Order: sequence, then structure tokens, then C-alpha cells
Amino acid sequence: MENFVPSTLQSEGINELTISRYFQTMNTGEFHLTAELFGESGVMYPPCGEAVVGGEAILNYLEKEAQGIKAYPRQSITGNTASGNSRFQVTGKVKTPWFGLNVLWDFALGENKEIISAKVKVLASPKGLLSIG
Repeated sequence: MENFVPSTLQSEGINELTISRYFQTMNTGEFHLTAELFGESGVMYPPCGEAVVGGEAILNYLEKEAQGIKAYPRQSITGNTASGNSRFQVTGKVKTPWFGLNVLWDFALGENKEIISAKVKVLASPKGLLSIG
């Protein structure tokens, strides 16, 4: 991703509708609506595995891998990339049926507010990851 120039720190909710809808639709399991938030060539970078490109591929991935997962965003930083796209970095927690993890979501939005990319990064040390199992 491009360099990030932060401009606003937000800790109570997320003011960008697309990002808010991402979390709402993920948490309700409406993955077809989540996938529709991505631009035609939008990319999702899951914490493990290869990049997933395009709405249909993102939908298939979420239906297979995101069942029962809940996302709890806590704090966000907004800004712009060097090319002028909006960028949002959101920290929070993901809970699965088996464990919870602290994560960072890194979103880039195009001028039409579609998601260009969404990268999910696990915020844990290797030792912390080993203690999950």
C-alpha cells in the first residue's frame, strides 16, 4: 500500500459509511453485501493466505472462511494516500468461535467510496499466537 498521511484519530465509532457497513455486514454474515462494498478490482488481503481479488472471489472467500467471526472495531485513524485515495486504519478485536485476536484493518477507498483494498493484520507476537491453541 501507499504511504499513509494520518489526519484524524477516531475512537468512538467510524464516520465513513463504507467502513461502517463493512463491519456491520461482516458481523451479520451478509457477505454478499460486504463483497459489494469492494470496487470491481477490489482486493482483500486476509491475515493468512493469498490476496483475494474481485467481488465474487471475496464473497466465496468470506462464505468459506468468515462464518461465525465477529469484528469489533475500537479506534480508527483516517488520512489520505499519496494518490489522494482515502485511507482508514482501524484497530480492534476479532472473535472466532475458538479464540479472539487483536487486529488492524487497513482500508483504501476510491473516490466513489468503494473499497480498493482491505488488509487484515493480526496484532500478536509469535509467542501470543502459540498460546491460542
